Amino acid sequence: MTTVKGKAPRKPPLSHDAKDAIREISMKIGEIERSLEDLSEHSLKGFAYEARRLASAYPHENGRVWAAIADEADHQREIKARHRTGRGQWYACLTLWLHEKPHRTMREIDCIEVLCPTREAAVEALCKLMAENTHRIGLNITADTEIFSEVEHVPRDRDDRPGPVDDQAEDVAL
Repeated sequence: MTTVKGKAPRKPPLSHDAKDAIREISMKIGEIERSLEDLSEHSLKGFAYEARRLASAYPHENGRVWAAIADEADHQREIKARHRTGRGQWYACLTLWLHEKPHRTMREIDCIEVLCPTREAAVEALCKLMAENTHRIGLNITADTEIFSEVEHVPRDRDDRPGPVDDQAEDVAL
């Protein structure tokens, strides 16, 4: 076992103005994502091409932003292709939620994900997960189920992700 000495870099302070800017930009990013989700595979291909053209035409202004948007369009197109064809690996996901009545919020209490070789196997795995966890559902606990492709997968390890801007980002209003 190796012992490492030293200090972890300190997190720089985040001012209220910076928090407000992050919140505002996050809302605009959400709008971009929703716009891309509404486009067809064919439209996304043309969109990504045009976004890359804009990125190269205006490299000193907002070219990097357009390049990132083009990458996101390609990602959305791949997700749509996976859902259309069913190819690749798929995840079965069961999420349990605790409903907290006084605060009218809900909090995720468990998420079980199973990687499956096909979409059909993911459906079967989801049925098995529901059967194995039915006893956990109750008056204030509900379950959500989802099947998604490996392209859509975001690791569930919360310790590796950046923290929320506000303290209640984990809670979802009812």
